[in-house]
Amino acid sequence: MTSLVSHGQTCNKNFKHRLTSTHPKVTFYLTVVSTKYPPYWIKKGDFIEGYAADIACEVIGNAGFHFKMLTFSWARAYKMGLDHKNTILVSVGRTEARESKLQWIGPVSKKFWNSFIKLKQTTLDKESQDLKSMPIVVERDSFNQSYLQKNGFKKIIDITQQDQLILMLAKGRVKLTLFQEDQFFALAKENNLKKDQFSILQRVFSVQEYMAASLSTEKKYVKQLKKSYTELEKQGKIILR
Repeated sequence: MTSLVSHGQTCNKNFKHRLTSTHPKVTFYLTVVSTKYPPYWIKKGDFIEGYAADIACEVIGNAGFHFKMLTFSWARAYKMGLDHKNTILVSVGRTEARESKLQWIGPVSKKFWNSFIKLKQTTLDKESQDLKSMPIVVERDSFNQSYLQKNGFKKIIDITQQDQLILMLAKGRVKLTLFQEDQFFALAKENNLKKDQFSILQRVFSVQEYMAASLSTEKKYVKQLKKSYTELEKQGKIILR
């Protein structure tokens, strides 16, 4: 799904830079993409808000660029962030495997734990059971999927839609997922599921999420965005949550 405008308190003064369906035609703009990720990227009707969306909006607007913000599945957003010129990917985990695939601008969150999560009623023992032989559901093209592949997990179920992943676990169709903790419980709440229905089996690794440009985005634009990020950071306007 796409959204033509961005919305958020820290973004309001940059309204002139956000493209809407009634905006006068401009010759150049940046495309900003991410996935549903409460409370960092939330699509509400024709608006996008959230902590990471606000930082991206502020940084890009402060740099003087016009832009539009789009919401897709993570697999599609990530592919766009890699392949499309003049595209900014938001809330992308900065990992060793991704380091050379993007032009990194600045963080949009604190570090988060990515953990094995199960239904509370499911009995699993991480010490005695071979998790690598167990079916594990993950979001497609996520760093969690990459982690499982790299570490020899044999039964990886990759799902495009986050809500489907949450419900598969809730209904007992799989016993385990590897997911960012805070995001998982926020999505569970959106699906009318209670936090105490689930439990953390094991914390696995932590990652910090960034905004980053595709490699085909001109370096002069990336330089402007980095400068804008640094300026706002020094002014105390970049607040990582």
